[in-house]
Amino acid sequence: MSFSARNPFLNKFLLVGTFVFILFAARPVQGQVFTPGNLTVLRLGDGSTALTSAAAHVSVVEYTTSGVPTGVSIVFPSSGTTKITNSGSATSEGMMGLSAERDLLIVSGYDAPLGTAAIASSAAATYNRELFGVTSASGYSKVAFSTTAYSGNNIRSGTSSGTNYFSAGPSNGIELLNTSTQLTSAVVNMRVVQIFNGQTYFSSASGAYLGVSMLGTGIPTTSGTPATFVTSPTSGSAYGFSISPNGNTLYIADDATGIKKYTLSGSVFNLNYVVNSIN
Repeated sequence: MSFSARNPFLNKFLLVGTFVFILFAARPVQGQVFTPGNLTVLRLGDGSTALTSAAAHVSVVEYTTSGVPTGVSIVFPSSGTTKITNSGSATSEGMMGLSAERDLLIVSGYDAPLGTAAIASSAAATYNRELFGVTSASGYSKVAFSTTAYSGNNIRSGTSSGTNYFSAGPSNGIELLNTSTQLTSAVVNMRVVQIFNGQTYFSSASGAYLGVSMLGTGIPTTSGTPATFVTSPTSGSAYGFSISPNGNTLYIADDATGIKKYTLSGSVFNLNYVVNSIN
């Protein structure tokens, strides 16, 4: 869900069973413009080939809030010099994020050709982990990559602030992907990284960080940054999340229980209710 009609994108939530730094020249898709207030969904595959653990096509598709496709979509290249793919079967990938300035949609994936076997377990030196930035006018470019981060595992999400590009995943946690700098060692198995109201947050289902946490103060870019858990009670399997512009309301998409609403009390978000039975 979106808290601002001014934002041209809506972050995808991953729920049970569904998928609802070198700068290259942006490639606009002629005549296609995303509409503020509509939804953007990451789609895998071509609609006909069965999805497997191999590298699959990645598309971003726009829908109205009534679930009607608008006809606006981007199919990213899956071959050539500039390409991006995702695993067709890894359920923790494909989490899109907005930049801090709300002018880019960030898509994470692999610099690997279509059909690359077992892509999520591949070496990052062979198939770099990368981020693409998408504008509201459907232009896109590769904005950051790493030859070391998340090697042997999957890159799950990304966000940005200015020319700093951040990613999240297992083993390396949150990375400043421009420089392959691991920002915190407090928790390394992360799912979604996002920036709201000038503050970096992340979701995790690891150890003491079962829910959403803050990373340092503001938008840190250095290693050794502390993490602060901010949701109560814990959320067992948090993925996508969104925080209101006034900072008082938090929604979490938890693939074990459903969509959870929290409100801020002091420095902690407390659970209000859960919308569950999501298939």
